[in-house]
Amino acid sequence: MEDALTVAPYPLVDETAEKIAHFRVDGMLASVVITQSTSAFEWECQQGAELGNRVCTQLPDGSRQQVWGPDTADRVTAQGVTVWRHGYAPAVLAYNAPEGKEVAPVQPGPALSPAELTTIATSDVWFSGLPASDG
Repeated sequence: MEDALTVAPYPLVDETAEKIAHFRVDGMLASVVITQSTSAFEWECQQGAELGNRVCTQLPDGSRQQVWGPDTADRVTAQGVTVWRHGYAPAVLAYNAPEGKEVAPVQPGPALSPAELTTIATSDVWFSGLPASDG
């Protein structure tokens, strides 16, 4: 994995309620987006499951996970995983091109598999800075 991209159109966002970082993995775009979670996000998980090509499950720890894709739009195929846990929703997305849309794909599928995206999204690293009572 290369260092984080930090210039437009992929600026690094480090706000209290939102963190965004974009990387290239084997020359293809990957993004991590962490937002504060509300019940609306859990509703989104349920709605996404009803739209098809998305699977929403409850994990053993009680958190909810949505796996989507692969979806192809603007010539680029993407897939992702979002987990709602401890009041946050880390989402990890992977693409099969160096940009998110309107560029030639580098490979037939995204650089990271659904299993790899799940491992990243469910990692305790996203919650290591939380107080013991929250994490």
